[in-house]
Amino acid sequence: MKTYKGGIHWATAGDSHGDCLIGIIYGLPAGWSIDTSVANQLLKDRSKGFGRSERQAFEHDEVEIIGGLWKGKTVGSPLLIRIDNKGKKDPPKNDDWAVRPGHADFSGSIRTGMPPKAIAERASARETAIRTAMGGIALALLKDIAKVEIISCVKSIGNIIAKSLDSNIDNDLNWPDRNSYQDVKKAIRKAGKEGTTLGGSIFLSIQNLPPGLGEADMPMSKLSARLGQAFLSIPSVKGLSFGEGLETFQQKGNEAHDLLDSESNQAGGLEGGRTNGKFVNVTLWAKPISTQKKPLPSVDLKTGKPVDAPYVRSDIVVMPAVSVIAKALSSLIILEALGSMLGRGTFDEWQKRWNDYLESFPDWLKSR
Repeated sequence: MKTYKGGIHWATAGDSHGDCLIGIIYGLPAGWSIDTSVANQLLKDRSKGFGRSERQAFEHDEVEIIGGLWKGKTVGSPLLIRIDNKGKKDPPKNDDWAVRPGHADFSGSIRTGMPPKAIAERASARETAIRTAMGGIALALLKDIAKVEIISCVKSIGNIIAKSLDSNIDNDLNWPDRNSYQDVKKAIRKAGKEGTTLGGSIFLSIQNLPPGLGEADMPMSKLSARLGQAFLSIPSVKGLSFGEGLETFQQKGNEAHDLLDSESNQAGGLEGGRTNGKFVNVTLWAKPISTQKKPLPSVDLKTGKPVDAPYVRSDIVVMPAVSVIAKALSSLIILEALGSMLGRGTFDEWQKRWNDYLESFPDWLKSR
């Protein structure tokens, strides 16, 4: 297959309580009739969830495209999007130098000399709203070009683990096991009364990807590495596993690998940093968020004296939001891989190049 120079790149800007959040995506094909409904639905899903803070009740995020379109179609220039912050407010008159254990306050203040609240403005999970919106745009393009589907759900909250993963169940926790749904809500209520928070895990599956997607010219360019970096950039996420990664390390080599003609997917759809044609399955684990209604002991960075950590409006559990954010980020990373393969050009050229790639497979593989 011919290689076309190009690629997808993206960046964000904005603070938690500033006027807005900004996102920019470079490298989209020209002539695509952009669909923002996928992005707006992801933003709506991100704000849902029993145990979320009251901020989610008034933000009502929606994508506003402010550059890169002509009569609803992309023109090949950078796409610029905006989300307004309805919770914007001015910085406090007097800086508070107390830090929240587990947050970015301490490390960021030590590094920059800025007060903890200034650090928190960018480190806040609010930034993930704009990445969720960008991921929704990426997912819409992936659907149009390659019919990619991505499902995600919460797998555990606290010590309660879903015993079934039914992606058709729709509720305010994105919880896939109807038999334990009320138990999870009860645990969240209990944590709220105790003034603390809960962590958990999510499951995500990227479907309908053919083998060979992703780059491997440099170790950090591998699709597995790019996905891992994106997932670990989500606040609170501390670990991940592709496929059966946490199980295969105990197996022998002749037991741990997926044969080409088998239904097993222990590798989670990724081998050598590229897709192998099976579903890309990943589990993410997230710690309880650090802001506690019942504050943890802390110190004042200026004096070193013991103080209680400050309390800022916060969630009890964020796993439903993490499941949506991960879906959005995986869309951006898969679109990066697609753009690296398909290069610059128009939407129609992308579609043709993609179909040409699929047609290049040997007959035995196309018939599977």
